[in-house]
Amino acid sequence: AGPVVIDWTNAGPGPAGLDVAMSALILAGVALTGELPEAAELLTAYGAAVRTPYLDHLPRAAELRSGKPLTTPDELRLMDEAVALAASAATGPSSPPS
Repeated sequence: AGPVVIDWTNAGPGPAGLDVAMSALILAGVALTGELPEAAELLTAYGAAVRTPYLDHLPRAAELRSGKPLTTPDELRLMDEAVALAASAATGPSSPPS
């Protein structure tokens, strides 16, 4: 009933853009591995909807994600592609003009 924190092990201080980048990166990784067929569509919608700039935070998000024990071998192998996919989805109001 209401919002709950689901992942205290990954909590830490940092800029909001890093949280947004991490979410985009996770969606991109799932889209690339095919684990969830609608992940690519979700990433596109996410990128269009977010209001917090996250492009500059993607490298740090990838670094953090790569160091997590629950990141799958497929996600690790596809990390660079996931960063590129997450960046390409950043089309929302917070994105710089192309």
